[in-house]
Amino acid sequence: MSAPDMLEVINGPEDGTEFPIARAPVIVGMDMGCEVNVRLDESIDAFHARLTVVSDGYRVRKIRGGKLAVNGKRTGVFRSRILREGDILEVGNTELYLRCAPEGLAKRSRGLPTESDLFWTLKTMGKRAIRLVSLRLLFPQHAFGRLIRFLVILFVGAAVVGYFWPDAVGQARYYSSYYIGQAMHLIGQLTSGPG
Repeated sequence: MSAPDMLEVINGPEDGTEFPIARAPVIVGMDMGCEVNVRLDESIDAFHARLTVVSDGYRVRKIRGGKLAVNGKRTGVFRSRILREGDILEVGNTELYLRCAPEGLAKRSRGLPTESDLFWTLKTMGKRAIRLVSLRLLFPQHAFGRLIRFLVILFVGAAVVGYFWPDAVGQARYYSSYYIGQAMHLIGQLTSGPG
């Protein structure tokens, strides 16, 4: 069996600690369930960052918490960065160095399709909106106006994205119709009443 990709702490409370990357996604944080479990840096949140495999590297997104950067460039919930061989991942006050093995996940994933920040944001916001709408529909007198506003904003946003990025229309249409269908299904269930 070949060696996996590795994140090694090069600066921080746990200098020299190595974290093998055997599968993706990889969660970085203080929680014991995290694949990269940095326990001694108190500036790191329980679930701080998420790494997903992309061609020749890993996409880094913040889950929550403080500082997160790749080679000094900040990343966030909606703005990701790509971590490649030899790059430095800064999580809180800890710096981790990425070492990619010849047969590791990053090298094996060449040609893998990647998810843009825009579509990840639309998908995430859609999921959160459906969750919010389903909770608000328990109180329909307050939720219906918000639902209409949400749908209008979603359609306008999809139109703007489609205008500036024509390739995005197909995926935006899929995600928006899926989540709108889910919302309409919930409305139908709540308005039909018992029986």
